[in-house]
Amino acid sequence: MKILSKEAIDVLFENVNNNHFNIQEGQYVEFKLNFHISNKFEIFRIFAGMSNHRGGYVVFGVEPTNKKLIGLEDKAVAMYSHIDDEGFRGGIKSCFEPYINYEYNLYEFECKKFIIFQVIESVNKPIVCRANGGSEIKEGDIFYKYSDSVKKVAYSELSGILEEKRLREQQKWMDFFAKISKVGLDNLVLLDGKSGNIIAPSNNSIVLDSTFVEKLNYIKEGEFNEKTGTPTIKLIATLDSDNGTSASNLSQRKEAILVKDIFCDMLLGKVDIEPLEYIKQSCDLSGKFPIFYYIELSGKTKKEIISIINLVETTKKGYKDKIIKRINGYDRVKSIAIDPEGRLDPITDAMKQNRKLKKAFFDKGVDAYVLQTKKDLDDFNKVIKMLTKVELLPLKSNIFNKLYNYIQANCYGDDIVSAIPNKIKEVIWYMDEKIYT
Repeated sequence: MKILSKEAIDVLFENVNNNHFNIQEGQYVEFKLNFHISNKFEIFRIFAGMSNHRGGYVVFGVEPTNKKLIGLEDKAVAMYSHIDDEGFRGGIKSCFEPYINYEYNLYEFECKKFIIFQVIESVNKPIVCRANGGSEIKEGDIFYKYSDSVKKVAYSELSGILEEKRLREQQKWMDFFAKISKVGLDNLVLLDGKSGNIIAPSNNSIVLDSTFVEKLNYIKEGEFNEKTGTPTIKLIATLDSDNGTSASNLSQRKEAILVKDIFCDMLLGKVDIEPLEYIKQSCDLSGKFPIFYYIELSGKTKKEIISIINLVETTKKGYKDKIIKRINGYDRVKSIAIDPEGRLDPITDAMKQNRKLKKAFFDKGVDAYVLQTKKDLDDFNKVIKMLTKVELLPLKSNIFNKLYNYIQANCYGDDIVSAIPNKIKEVIWYMDEKIYT
């Protein structure tokens, strides 16, 4: 089972204030005080409900009524090592079909320990109970995560699930036929991904359905490991024309774009893959990410980008909506005014301080700034947001280098994996908006 990344959990725990979560339990988050394998059927029921909705997080170690972070006792933490046991992992397989996908991790926050599961939205809804499990689940049950609890699905939600499934299948066929039409029937070769047979060979073209390609695991050069038992394939093909005048080499590899890559690749000005992939990945992540830089690199209009975003399949529709709002001019980082032109009333102390900060910035230069303490980050964040596009452009390279070096040293060093501070993110968002819009 895949381990949920610490980085993803860090983002979730950014919603903690005064030892309480400041987010409500709802369709995407469920809080539980204790964790024990003996309660597995109740856990399975929650997993099934979330998987039939949009996925979400289950956090063990939090008081559900007031969302206070209690942490797990040692005996509950000891249960973490049994999550992969057949009784738990195999129990899900025996109780529900199709299989429920989830990730999990043991997380420490302010000297307290929590077990967090992320349940992945199923692409093959509905998840149906195939066997009885305790008193919580019965054969034929279909559960759904509502805002207040997990319940047996109501007709309206079940109808929506089935209609969504029908539309998704319809879209897959339409997309596939579109690919075939571009190749032409006379030039078509179909590779049966299930049997491995090539059907009706006629020429050099092969059509692979994208869903088949996504299931392939590609070997990273020099890292083939026979002991893991994971199905792996390296796809390399050379297609030669009959007359020998042309040849093409096909080499496919999967790229994993991490949160840090979306920020750092912009700062480095180094993008090795299609810029649109960064935008698509942002659609599945919480928070703001630099987007206008990748839009500019893609060479597409805002309207085209929004159309692409709307087609991205994700469990987090709200994240897509926020990105579209940013593109359309909403949810931007506000500039800090020093002394608005035409001001008649006296300058405030805050404005005097801001003016002093900006003057010091230009006197000392970017390289003189040392980003260590919280005050350092606050001051740097504030002074950058005072700068106009004209002032930022000549300093862009130096500022980007400083931000990149800070992230590498403090967030993703050799022994460090921690969330990028919001003050640093805001500087990047601001520059992304000012320079690339």
